[in-house]
Amino acid sequence: VAVTPGGEEVPRLAPMTIAFRDPPAEADGARLVALDPPVEGVFAWADDRTLLFQPAFPGWTRGQRYRLLVDASAAGLAEDHAHAFTAGGRLEVAYVIPGDGDREVPVAAQVLVQFSRSVAPLTVLQEGPGKQPLDFDPPLAGKGEWLNTSLYRFAPSDLRPGSVYRVRVPAGLTSAADGVLEEDFAWSFATWSPAVTGVDPADRSIHVEPRRSVVLRFNQPMNRASVEAGVALREPLASGGSSVAVSFAWSDDDSTVTLTPAEPLAVGTDYEVVAPAGLLGATGSASTRSTRAVAFTTIERPRLVSTHPRDGATGTGRWGIELQYNNPMDIESFEGRIEISGVDPDDMELYGGWRGRVSVGAPLQPSTSYTVRIAEGVRDRIGQTLPAASFSFTTGELWPQFNLAVPSYWGTYSAAAEQRLFFHVRNIDSARFRLYRLSDGDADHLLREWTEQPEAERNVRVLASTSLGGGEPLPKGDYVLLITEIGLREPVRFRFSVVDTAIVTKRALDELLVWALDYETGEPLAGAEVSTVRGQDDDWRTATTDEDGVARFAVPRVHWYSHQHYVRIAGAGRHGVASTSWQQGSSPWQLDIPTRFDAYELLGHLYTDRPIYRPGETVHYKGVVRGDDDAAYSIPGQDLQLDVSVRDPQYETIMVTSVRVNEIGTFAAEFALPDDASTGTYYVELDGVTSTRFTVAEFRVPEFEVEARTQRKHYVDGERIEAEARASFFFGGPLEGASAEWSVLASPAAVRVEGYERYSFTEYGYWDWRPADVDRPLRAEGVARTDATGVARFGAA
Repeated sequence: VAVTPGGEEVPRLAPMTIAFRDPPAEADGARLVALDPPVEGVFAWADDRTLLFQPAFPGWTRGQRYRLLVDASAAGLAEDHAHAFTAGGRLEVAYVIPGDGDREVPVAAQVLVQFSRSVAPLTVLQEGPGKQPLDFDPPLAGKGEWLNTSLYRFAPSDLRPGSVYRVRVPAGLTSAADGVLEEDFAWSFATWSPAVTGVDPADRSIHVEPRRSVVLRFNQPMNRASVEAGVALREPLASGGSSVAVSFAWSDDDSTVTLTPAEPLAVGTDYEVVAPAGLLGATGSASTRSTRAVAFTTIERPRLVSTHPRDGATGTGRWGIELQYNNPMDIESFEGRIEISGVDPDDMELYGGWRGRVSVGAPLQPSTSYTVRIAEGVRDRIGQTLPAASFSFTTGELWPQFNLAVPSYWGTYSAAAEQRLFFHVRNIDSARFRLYRLSDGDADHLLREWTEQPEAERNVRVLASTSLGGGEPLPKGDYVLLITEIGLREPVRFRFSVVDTAIVTKRALDELLVWALDYETGEPLAGAEVSTVRGQDDDWRTATTDEDGVARFAVPRVHWYSHQHYVRIAGAGRHGVASTSWQQGSSPWQLDIPTRFDAYELLGHLYTDRPIYRPGETVHYKGVVRGDDDAAYSIPGQDLQLDVSVRDPQYETIMVTSVRVNEIGTFAAEFALPDDASTGTYYVELDGVTSTRFTVAEFRVPEFEVEARTQRKHYVDGERIEAEARASFFFGGPLEGASAEWSVLASPAAVRVEGYERYSFTEYGYWDWRPADVDRPLRAEGVARTDATGVARFGAA
């Protein structure tokens, strides 16, 4: 025989199943099975081997241990069969927050107790706080409430730091239905111990001002005597460990102490501030658990470490100068104290200073000597001044330059005159030219080679030329010119053809037009055999020009110019070449001609009476439609009917209607926006012919404008930001007595430290692409009022 379910936590109304291997002789379930303690219920056979027992409501008693006995004689068993189980629902504490033994619990923490099942009736939730189920040692004041029938929350109002609290749920607590907490449930936790949360200056700070105080921040009020006796400002032990005499100043809540040295600290010296373990909190029951030591270095005497260019350098760049100091510098102190020989001070620009680097932008000339003089009086960030300094350098030449003065690197020359190639050069001593003749077999034949030595002043760009045929016209044909030894990394290649025939191409949607003319006279060439090929194909096709010199080729319909066609005329003493990609000076976009590569039967223009509307307003729109037959436009028939659809900012269709054009191919219609129309951009489409858009917004016509600004662009943490907002009417005059609500929002900022470019100084990790967490973006807010001049002034720290 097998009995289910078994074990612990059997549900209160769960049925019991007694399965026999063979049908028992006794059919009465009450004779077969006995329960201890007895439970009311009903026996029923599922089949001749399976007996079910369904306990009557309210079912098994929560937490009760039961014993089920199958009688051996009635069931035909060798011996009685016993089965034990426990009904679920014993009232227990499931978990608590803070947990047992938790340490460093914040003083703003709340105590939560989750019971294994309902304790408080729903009426308690409706009536408000009931009886307090928690005992605290030491006692705690606060407010308790049931968040639901099994979860209790207590919000203490006087948790003290550095203290141990013991909490007890007394035995005897009764659930809303049945069950009693059989024994006390007790646990304890400790609030946070005293600890140093921040030191200013921070650990490993450099360039610290000698007169600067040291600030220690604790996580709770501290015992003043203990801190003043234990905290020390001193030189590191490696340097002798000499202590510095300081005075102590405390904040009102005794959580922040400021150490001010009796005498300024020595410059360029290492110091450390040590807060040892054992410093007592204000309660006196707990102390700091570890030593906190922060080291910093005071600022050195300022000095000029290096310059770029360095003193005596030659062949330098022309992009200004850089001064590297050992200390962060006051950039404003350099104004009027830097002189560069031959450079107007008004043409110089100063910037930098933060990491000791001062940059001076200046228009330096090539191959020129300069002397830089820095007058006495420039100072570092704390006001230490430097003596005068100077250095000299000479800039280098401009980079060599060679550019062909041609529209592209493939072109044509007339066969009737000498062919000359024009080019621009700068600081090029010589250029070597090699001319090759191209044949149909793709073999290159070297015709001639020569060298040009352009005459030009150094650093000056000049226009030069060379004869491609050595003073004589080249024969008709195709050529390539290779230009080397010009001081550039790569040689220059120029491909050209010498022709007596000009070819003009026109690429239409499915047709290629070729117009052939005599190069010298411009007369059309009739009866000329024209060949063309598309892209990299080898399938050349031919056609003969008509009396107007035009040849036509059918071509596949394509959407892009990438399928270019090459055209040539060769034979009968004629030579000419062209490509549909040769459009220098005549591209559609250069001539402001709209182009389209798809074939549409209709063109149109659609517009609304206004660009912006409010929800609930009526949108009036009009359209013009024309038939399009390869740029031949016509008025469509009056029975032409088109669909107009409108989509909202979520691109959901909100309206579809039909319009019919009139006798001149136009139409006008309207539609009303819903009163609850969402704001944003709406899209109107005319049956795939054309479209337009408009904006829906909640707005009012502004009567005045407001400009806000702060006194400075940059502030250091802890400084007060003074700001003002100026309001003025558009018709003139200040807006007086207006209320201005202001707020200050902060966003994460980062610093870039040389040598640590891959390190993040904020919570944001650059390499894992996680968004930055803004802990408290709203830093301050308030209300101000404009004065008689229309200005509202306010500030925040």
